[in-house]
Amino acid sequence: MLFRSPLHAKHFIRSLGHRAKTDQIDAKALALYACERHATLSLFVLPDENQKAFNELMMRRQDLVAFAAAEKVRVTPPRYTDATARVKQSVDTALAFFAAQIEAIDAELDALVEAAPELRARIETMRMIKGVGRLSAYTLQAFMPELGNLTRRSAASLAGCAPHARDSGLKSRKRTVFGGRGTIRRILFLAAMSARRYEPALKAFFEKLVANGKPKMVALTALMYKIVIIANAKLRSNTMQTTW
Repeated sequence: MLFRSPLHAKHFIRSLGHRAKTDQIDAKALALYACERHATLSLFVLPDENQKAFNELMMRRQDLVAFAAAEKVRVTPPRYTDATARVKQSVDTALAFFAAQIEAIDAELDALVEAAPELRARIETMRMIKGVGRLSAYTLQAFMPELGNLTRRSAASLAGCAPHARDSGLKSRKRTVFGGRGTIRRILFLAAMSARRYEPALKAFFEKLVANGKPKMVALTALMYKIVIIANAKLRSNTMQTTW
């Protein structure tokens, strides 16, 4: 069973030659897509209450972090060339509010994980991977709950760190990574930065790639690829079913 993203359905609808977009056109095209591709489509499973609450808390945490980052930028030029004391005080008050809200959300997340055995087991499994800390594991569980039920290639592609071929005829271009879930890709980058320092096997792998002439960014992407497929394999081997 292959993982399908909304992009597959979008391309299918385009292949039908439709230039207009209406609810009626989309509904008919999606019905046809399901009729033709049902054998390879994954069934959608509603998340349980714990997973749903966890997802919403993580989404809210993301919003708060984004608000705080934007507020920090606003106090710098060119928006405020010479920020007055009143402006700085206002920004500091807002940042303190966001920090308190993030801290409260983190406490709720920890309490939820502690109270949900299946959720806690999945988080602990992912944290066994050096480089994957608490926030990384929480992000993977919230925004990539399919982990453990995917093939290694599907997991890497969904995370946005799988190299895709762009060959044509006799031309063989460099493989590039694109697409996937941006939130997961960003957190995997941080995990890879940590793993290349503290995980001996992944550090050796990274250094070997760099020694062979690979750019450091390419080597880091390879570490991201390894981390996500290791997480997928660990969750699958523990025979834990996702609650997404």
